[in-house]
Amino acid sequence: MPNLYHPERFQGSADLLHYFEGWYFKLAIDEPHNEVVAIIPGIALGVDSHAFIQVISSKERRSWYVRFPLDSFQAGKKGFSVTVGNNHFSRSSITLSLHQSDLDLEANLHLIDLQPFPVTVSSVGVMGWFAYLPAMECKHGVVATRGSAEGSLRLNNRTVPINSSKVYVEKDWGKSFPKAYIWMQANCFADPKTSVMLSIARIPYLGLRFTGFLGFVQLGDELIRLGTYTSSKIRSLHSSDQEAKVVIEKGGKLFTFTARMGSGSHLASPRNGAMDEKIVESVDGLLSLTITDRSGSMIYSDESKLAGIELYKSGTLEQVAAMEAEKKV
Repeated sequence: MPNLYHPERFQGSADLLHYFEGWYFKLAIDEPHNEVVAIIPGIALGVDSHAFIQVISSKERRSWYVRFPLDSFQAGKKGFSVTVGNNHFSRSSITLSLHQSDLDLEANLHLIDLQPFPVTVSSVGVMGWFAYLPAMECKHGVVATRGSAEGSLRLNNRTVPINSSKVYVEKDWGKSFPKAYIWMQANCFADPKTSVMLSIARIPYLGLRFTGFLGFVQLGDELIRLGTYTSSKIRSLHSSDQEAKVVIEKGGKLFTFTARMGSGSHLASPRNGAMDEKIVESVDGLLSLTITDRSGSMIYSDESKLAGIELYKSGTLEQVAAMEAEKKV
């Protein structure tokens, strides 16, 4: 139970089977040139138990999967600390030393002013009260809605400038990713204090399936929770393998998210704890957010480049949303 209220900590144990857990660190460098480097340390437990680190580079338009022995993974019991081999991750720093035939990555980064997602007894992080359900296939946590990084990073003989680069951190754990989902995230808006994330998925639970969603919109110091556990509702959903448009209503306001994929890179994703599925993620996509009232009057509008976007079999979600809308008429 103590870890439940600290989703950033390691939630599993080494004796579990069919289990995965991974942290997602996204560094967005919009000046002097546009580039994103995402680093995903994690653990897979099952027939082929091992630790791993995945890396995505928008500049090189590709990804890497680096395997490690299971015993190279260590997680702090108190506070947020994850170590995989000679690579260390915490709330305050990232240290990387990854070397294989097609990857040479060294980094020493200092993380600054990471803004944690609030956790309370009645609403445990971004999952709300869903975090208390024990048999969910996949759980999600937001470690930092925004922040910045400074330090040094060299990728394949190329120096990547890390000067007040924007940072976002989240994580997943459980058995498997959903069989169909939309995920979008961005914090490189014209307003530097804006950060958003939205995830919609078909969720199995106790033999049933439902379309659930979670996310947030952060405007300055205001954090607006969006999710199945709140009073918000999906009003429309349209998606292809390259674009998605979602309209969510909450508190008399309409939040319209429009996401368009940029260059895509393949990532390994979990199925029953094994990292043998493939998904495509774009870390240099485009995400726009508009907020209107019910009469259509504009309250807020902004657009972010260097957005993280995954549209995995998302056409299924559009079909289900259409059928659910027909039932309500």
